[in-house]
Amino acid sequence: ALARLLRVDDPMTLRGANVEDFTHPDDRDLIHKRVAEMAYGTTRQLPAIEERLLRSDGEAFPAEVIAVTAMFDGEPATIVVVSDLSERKRHEQQLRALNEELEERVAQRTAALAEAKERAEAADQAKSALLSRASHELRTPLNSILGFAQILALDELPPDQEESVDHILAGGQHLLGLVDEVLDLAHIETGRIALSIESTDLDLAVREALRIVAPMATERGIV
Repeated sequence: ALARLLRVDDPMTLRGANVEDFTHPDDRDLIHKRVAEMAYGTTRQLPAIEERLLRSDGEAFPAEVIAVTAMFDGEPATIVVVSDLSERKRHEQQLRALNEELEERVAQRTAALAEAKERAEAADQAKSALLSRASHELRTPLNSILGFAQILALDELPPDQEESVDHILAGGQHLLGLVDEVLDLAHIETGRIALSIESTDLDLAVREALRIVAPMATERGIV
């Protein structure tokens, strides 16, 4: 079994060989120290250690070595169990590579999510700023329209003109309400919306709604 492990053609050539003969040069001091401890009786068992052994073709491979002192045919002997760790080390390396890849992918995913969150927050802030600015910009001409309509309403006007001014005022007030709702949306997103419960004249609300859409309905022949 050891000959197969070391790729030695004739197992008999291993008889009388020293364990240091097929130990990697960098690990020979360690194995020499442990063998000496067992030889002088300071320990009866060599704890499992990992070292590099050499195959007959010079290839180094990781191995686990366990040694125990025993008596064999009345003579002191050492039983050594050698396990090739090449496969296990290869799996461990593959596992480490997979873990590193996974960590990198998680880091990339986390960075992408953070970037997407920043973009979403920036877009949300830009949208809120746009709504707020647009609402204020709409108020300026709308206040002029309502102001001049209110001035016209103070004059004595023919019934048809008075009705037209009323439509201007109603439509302007409705549009002003829509602008306020746009501002409310911006306030809702920033958590600064203020609500108040008030009584509402439903009959007046319906009449106002009908009056706003009446010109469009008349134009289309809708009763």
